[in-house]
Amino acid sequence: MQNLSLISDEIQRSALDFSDVPVTPFPIDYFGRKKGVRSSQIHQSIISEDGRVWSASPVGLLCYDGVSIRLFGLKNGLNCHGLRALVLGANQTLWLGSDAGVEILDISGTAPISKRFFRIGIVDSIAVFKDGGIIGTPNGIYRIIDDVTIEQDQTPFFRNTRITSTLVDEAGDIWVAGSKFGVARLKQNNWDVINVKAIQKIGNPIYLARGPHNNILVGCDYGVAVLTAAGEISYTLETRKPVTAIHWCDELIWLGVGDDLVTIQIAGNALQFKERVLKDTLVRNVISDEYKNIWVSTDNIGIVRVSGMRHFLKSHHTENLGAVFCIRQCRSGKLIGGANGLLLPNQRTVLKGKTIWDAFEDARGTIWAATQQGFFQIPSSRLDQGTALAADYQIEALAAPCRAIELCHGYLYVGTTKGLVKFGPDGPQEIFRPSGKSLGYVYSLHTGPDGNLWVATLGAGLWHLEKNHLIKSVLGGSINRKSNVYALAHTSSGSLYFCHDGYISRIGDDGLPTLFINTRESVSGWSLKILNDDKLALGTSDGFVIYDCQTRERLKRVSINSDTSNWEFTCSRSLHIDNQGNAFCGVSTGLKTINVNKLMNFNKRPVAELARIKWHQVEPRKKENLYVVGTGKWRFDVEIRNCWYLNEDNCKMRYRLIGFDKEWSTLKPIGPISYTSLPRGGYRLEVCLYSSVAGLGEPRALVDILVRD
Repeated sequence: MQNLSLISDEIQRSALDFSDVPVTPFPIDYFGRKKGVRSSQIHQSIISEDGRVWSASPVGLLCYDGVSIRLFGLKNGLNCHGLRALVLGANQTLWLGSDAGVEILDISGTAPISKRFFRIGIVDSIAVFKDGGIIGTPNGIYRIIDDVTIEQDQTPFFRNTRITSTLVDEAGDIWVAGSKFGVARLKQNNWDVINVKAIQKIGNPIYLARGPHNNILVGCDYGVAVLTAAGEISYTLETRKPVTAIHWCDELIWLGVGDDLVTIQIAGNALQFKERVLKDTLVRNVISDEYKNIWVSTDNIGIVRVSGMRHFLKSHHTENLGAVFCIRQCRSGKLIGGANGLLLPNQRTVLKGKTIWDAFEDARGTIWAATQQGFFQIPSSRLDQGTALAADYQIEALAAPCRAIELCHGYLYVGTTKGLVKFGPDGPQEIFRPSGKSLGYVYSLHTGPDGNLWVATLGAGLWHLEKNHLIKSVLGGSINRKSNVYALAHTSSGSLYFCHDGYISRIGDDGLPTLFINTRESVSGWSLKILNDDKLALGTSDGFVIYDCQTRERLKRVSINSDTSNWEFTCSRSLHIDNQGNAFCGVSTGLKTINVNKLMNFNKRPVAELARIKWHQVEPRKKENLYVVGTGKWRFDVEIRNCWYLNEDNCKMRYRLIGFDKEWSTLKPIGPISYTSLPRGGYRLEVCLYSSVAGLGEPRALVDILVRD
């Protein structure tokens, strides 16, 4: 048992004042009016066994199934639309607490059906146990017995007391929190008040939640406490702001405190602040699902979901760089170039106001930068100041916007929009084609395992610079003298893969280019790296993509395009793979990293479920899961649900009606599936869902139909 006085000053400071701590840029999805949430105030959310997310709001009951959000209110049979609390009951029931009382719904079908309503006034919380439920109200506790009768608990310290939270723990004991008595537990039909004085040192309890090892988490007016199953205080932490919600997930306490969502970790014998997740948000409720998504019900912005993809995908603070165009390893860390300067490993930003397409640190510590505004040199002794070099030399190509830098055979090569420049002991000189013409727009430079330089151009194809400085054009396969070449990478065995136009090509031992993959996109990839010598990693206009070098199959695509995250690569240096298998991605919304090993091991694939079927101009007979109709003019529409809550907006579907379709349909956005006037026979509708992150899910039979004369 830990006393409040034992909390260290350091821990108190970290928990009390995080106003200057930046929000950790987790991948986040917002569910507001644009997505069909018709109220910015959501009191509580819960996930039913079939995966649907139910939310209590002042305008009714919301239901999300991964495809659409539906609202149920008075017109749909509810007795009150002002909802405050909800909890799952037995036999696919949902208990609602509202401004008018308690309602028990049957949610086994496509729409909820009201089974019973108890009119007792405002209900703030509900806990359901084996034989009934405990109802928290502004006037004390009510008990519902066997889902049939209701009675008020006459325990003296409950009378005329607002009950702020109710909970059933793993052992089946009931816990309640109230303003007058603190926390009480019902065990073996006796109420015991738990640690009243100790808890009230951090204010009145507001919120109860299950913690680790059957502990109870208690949120108070200005602090949080962790109770053991026996009711003893294990940990406390002062917050100086009211705790409005608590949830345990990922070995962390997710805490709504003030107008923030933060995480707290148990470290040794103390609670410690870890991260700030949301700000300017009043959190009402926090839950998690099987994918480790964190669903946050808020008072001002609807529902917020902190994606479970945070386990292999992270965003990073890069000062004010804006879009990130290059990531280059240097001796002390990484050089990060963006739309508004170059971020050094010491977190200092130089060349502010310049657009950095590439950067390189030489053996002396001098940094060279290829920018939209020209070629810059930053001496190690003057890292706060960069010098433009174009003015010192009468070379037109060097004065143009620069795109790439590469060190090869002791020379520094610079690719610009007007040619290729080599820096040597005698100063810079332009490298021309054998014809004497400029190479034009040099987009990317790459040194192969033999030490020779490869030059990728836009509009002039691919070139190879050998040791004797003879430059040769590479032709064959799908590449020609006018190709746009974007990025190149070698395997350890010497094979060269390169992105050009809408293709990925390969040069093997014979030195001849051959078409490897036709991506059927306008640009196959802006950046390219080799993974484990058997996979290709690409940065594309639509995310991070992995191909298998043997099967040529596209294995993964991470493309999370939302209000806060757009995954568009735009430069050959915008992808870097470190020795631990982390992919650093420079995209239009900043710097992201992907743990490639975790991504490759991620195999939870989406599965389609039947949401509803609508028949038009016919009334079928239903026998178990079989619909029986006669021949004639009619139509049915099948709507599906997709409770795979990881980037579900980007999922697609394919389907086939066995007995009618010979092949699967092409992949298309998830939507209604319709068939009309089928001939006599038996049919089964199968649907597959596809996620670019996880792949193609298993086929699922949704509807069986028998058509008779």
